[in-house]
Amino acid sequence: MINRFLQFIKKQQLAVKLAKEDLLFLTEEMKTFKLVRPLASLFVHKKSVSKIRRIKRFLRDEDNPLLYVFAGEMSSLTDSPFEYLPFRKRRLCGDVLLKTTKNIKDNRFYTSLFSEIIKTDFPVWAKKWPDLSDNLDICKDMRLYGSELEYLSDLSAEYENCCRMDIDWIKTSRENLYVHFGRECLLTKKLPLEAQNNLSRLFAVLLLEKSVFVSLWNGILLSSDNEVGFLDFDGVYPADNRLKDYALAFIKNGRKPQTAEEWKLHRALLLLERYCPDIDCFSLWKGIRKVNVPDKEQKDNSEMLQKMRENGFDFGTSPQAQMTNPQDIAYLLKKKNIRKEKAYRKSGFLYWAPLLLAMFLLLKYF
Repeated sequence: MINRFLQFIKKQQLAVKLAKEDLLFLTEEMKTFKLVRPLASLFVHKKSVSKIRRIKRFLRDEDNPLLYVFAGEMSSLTDSPFEYLPFRKRRLCGDVLLKTTKNIKDNRFYTSLFSEIIKTDFPVWAKKWPDLSDNLDICKDMRLYGSELEYLSDLSAEYENCCRMDIDWIKTSRENLYVHFGRECLLTKKLPLEAQNNLSRLFAVLLLEKSVFVSLWNGILLSSDNEVGFLDFDGVYPADNRLKDYALAFIKNGRKPQTAEEWKLHRALLLLERYCPDIDCFSLWKGIRKVNVPDKEQKDNSEMLQKMRENGFDFGTSPQAQMTNPQDIAYLLKKKNIRKEKAYRKSGFLYWAPLLLAMFLLLKYF
């Protein structure tokens, strides 16, 4: 009960902040904010600037990575994704503190709120919650983000014009991510012509050959030799044959996305065009082969297990599952009957006596 009350209070505070920035319209169709919207509407301050600029300013003022992650998920469902992440052009060389969790605030509140919004107001996209939950975890633990970055860097290394870096795992912790750059690189959003060609090819290699992609990135790593790489991104997503076919269909005839995964890839393709304004980035994909991902098959490991047993490995035997007669527990389907279970019964004297004794001692001696 107390947790629900605190959650409600923080939700009300967030609604008031949105109202002051004239962003309460974002909650109009959300059942999640139904109870807090009336009071928040009293604090609405009309703004003359565009909605996009208001959203950017709100995210910038809050400066909470958890909000950036959620905004990234929601913006993937638009036909024209906007860039809302704060960006600072950086020169990187040697050991660098790349990312930190110091700006994360109200972790439990936002995690619970995002889950409620997805499951209550966007049930069609309920399958997106695992992806969003994973991205929140990556945002809250720099070791997880470092693992994602290292994985993507290793996959990109097979492309000859890839810019490399190494994770300093000795210094890296839950709060801080340290990266080592062997030579000076630049994190930028403006790429020269050759670097644009390299970025387009790198994205195609990752998608069509390595079967992965990143959906949102904030700047590109650029070396003096126009080598490129992804450094600040949302996450690494798998790309099955269906997603590869969608990418090729989008390039050929502008096919609209249908699923959550297609929307993410759709945003990535639009963002790629934005980072490569001086070239026809998709025309460079012609020489790259599409590798079909084999469907997962159930493998028979009985022969391997037998050989391991012969070499002394003892796996034991799986206990036989004891199934309860459905007739015996059918009454639990009625929520009110659950409270009749023994675990919920509060036996009179034995249950209340310790509590009453503790209260008496507190009142008498303190």
